[in-house]
Amino acid sequence: MAIVHPEDREQSLREFERALSETGTFTHQYRVVNSAKKTIWLELHAVTIRDAQGNPVKLIGITQNITERKQMEEVRHTWAERLEAAREDERRRLSHQLHDDIVQQLAVASIKLLRLEKRLVELLPEENAVFSELVMAQELLRRNQQSLRQMAHVLHSGVLEQFGLIEAFRKFTRNIDTLLKEQSINFSLNLPSNFPRLEPIVENGIYRTVQEAIINALKHAQAKLISLRLAVKSDLALVVITDDGCGFDTKKTENGGIGVVSMYERAEIIGAKLDIASQNGKGTTITLEVSLEKSRRKEQTLSQTH
Repeated sequence: MAIVHPEDREQSLREFERALSETGTFTHQYRVVNSAKKTIWLELHAVTIRDAQGNPVKLIGITQNITERKQMEEVRHTWAERLEAAREDERRRLSHQLHDDIVQQLAVASIKLLRLEKRLVELLPEENAVFSELVMAQELLRRNQQSLRQMAHVLHSGVLEQFGLIEAFRKFTRNIDTLLKEQSINFSLNLPSNFPRLEPIVENGIYRTVQEAIINALKHAQAKLISLRLAVKSDLALVVITDDGCGFDTKKTENGGIGVVSMYERAEIIGAKLDIASQNGKGTTITLEVSLEKSRRKEQTLSQTH
């Protein structure tokens, strides 16, 4: 005889209680341990039978062994995690290369231009056109330096690793401040004062999903207001990104839009639930729900304060 796995008992009890209190069909996946001490995954499909007064009498349904399917999902999930880790390593490498190499070279070029300008003032004080070209070249270098610094921060956030999501989101919004002003977009940031540290892969998945959503809104939404809200609701971390832009047809984009596909992939990797609600002309709301129980960082449960 099989018994419910100890780690699934509490959740299974809650699910069965919910099934008895609600109408309609009921589906639940859980593990059992058989007499040979082997763990088996089962999927139950059932319906609650009620008496004339509407009181629950019993559950009737079928149970299917889904162990092989779960094992395949675990293999796919493991490879997806490894792929995402490799991507993050490459982002980190490119970020350091941009900041430590290319940006520094541009800084040196800017200094040399400034010296050249001073020298030309001494040698050719009447050549205003030349000076104007030099000033324009310096301004172009300055803008490129700023853009590359922002790109380096987008590729990799050291703040996320050190301080967590709250500070990383604050830093990210500061980095896109120029883009927001250029497009006359108001940005609303609503963050809790305290938030638990999560496993690194989960924090990174949340951060990248938010980053993708906001950059997509900046590029395509034609919005006047973009908002980001992070909250804790019961045992869930709730992340909501909204904009009042042009919206889009989610049915057309879900299977073809690279940005949307990558958000769903990241959500799957970290075991989160992602919902994208949008209609043409009615803006977009992206909601990400993450289980804190499964995602909380093992070595600490300290809240973020900085």
